[in-house]
Amino acid sequence: NHLSWFVDVYVKDLKPMHHAPGIQYPFFFVSGALDQRTTVADTKLLYDSLTGVKDVWLVAGAGHQNLHAFAGVAYEEKILAFISGISSDADSQN
Repeated sequence: NHLSWFVDVYVKDLKPMHHAPGIQYPFFFVSGALDQRTTVADTKLLYDSLTGVKDVWLVAGAGHQNLHAFAGVAYEEKILAFISGISSDADSQN
């Protein structure tokens, strides 16, 4: 399966677990708690593989879908809170 209509990559080459340990920047996972494609177990495995600043939000009642459309203002508040938190941490280190 080739995703050339979106990016120049083959589905078989999409292996986030191979790349996650090398991520050195803040990362916020947002996943549907009922997602059957990227399961809660998958999300937690990726989360656990990161060593830097990270957070995870499992959106109750959501599947594999547009989580902003599903959760609306709560989505925006969670994203902004994460960004504010990492900004505050960076400010206190300077």
